[in-house]
Amino acid sequence: MLTPVPSSDCDRAREAASACLDGELSELEVAQLAAHRRACPACDVFAIQLAALTTSLRQAPLVEPSRPLVLGRLRRPARLLPLRAAAGLAAAAAVLSFVAGQAIRPSGHASATAVTAAQTPARAPQPFSAFFSLVSTAPPMTRTGENVAI
Repeated sequence: MLTPVPSSDCDRAREAASACLDGELSELEVAQLAAHRRACPACDVFAIQLAALTTSLRQAPLVEPSRPLVLGRLRRPARLLPLRAAAGLAAAAAVLSFVAGQAIRPSGHASATAVTAAQTPARAPQPFSAFFSLVSTAPPMTRTGENVAI
């Protein structure tokens, strides 16, 4: 037989009933639980049964195990080791490539680039049709002394 799912108020009241048995509720929460139990017979029955079970468990004698319990140490999965090794190798390769790039680059790289850019002549603007045909029919444009945006 299926039992109906209790509402969220009933869930909270049942959790509060358990906490009340452990002495974990404030006076306000105890009053709220008592008010809910007066209005909800199902939660009242639950709280009474829970109190009876808790009392019987607390009064039962402790049972010693027949042999000692040994908990093994949890091992990490073996697949994490290759992933960590691969990540370390990738980081090392990135650092080495950066260092090699810095060592290969000439010392005056930035100033040499600026000089070569200043010495190179600017390109003359091309007509729009030159981008769509292999052979341009328009005569090449020559640059005059005015500034042209490219």
